[in-house]
Amino acid sequence: PGVGPAHQAQDTLGVRPEHLLPVNDGPALRTEVQRVEHVGDALYVHTRLHGSGCPLVLRLAPETLPPAPGSALRLQPMAGQVHVFDPSG
Repeated sequence: PGVGPAHQAQDTLGVRPEHLLPVNDGPALRTEVQRVEHVGDALYVHTRLHGSGCPLVLRLAPETLPPAPGSALRLQPMAGQVHVFDPSG
């Protein structure tokens, strides 16, 4: 049995920056860091997904040691925090 409805290739996945976690092990999205932005109470890390170039942004605590631009970063969405949007929104 499936765990949810079938999705189409034109569907868009959405994940909030605070729901992406950097990981060392297990399944993950492989990205490359483009830039790091310090904004008040957060550190935003702008990345590009390996293979497609799709942009992904994650939010970290401001005291986190930021990854260097150009470095590889493996990201995993928190369970239950990936949203699917069909072409109509």
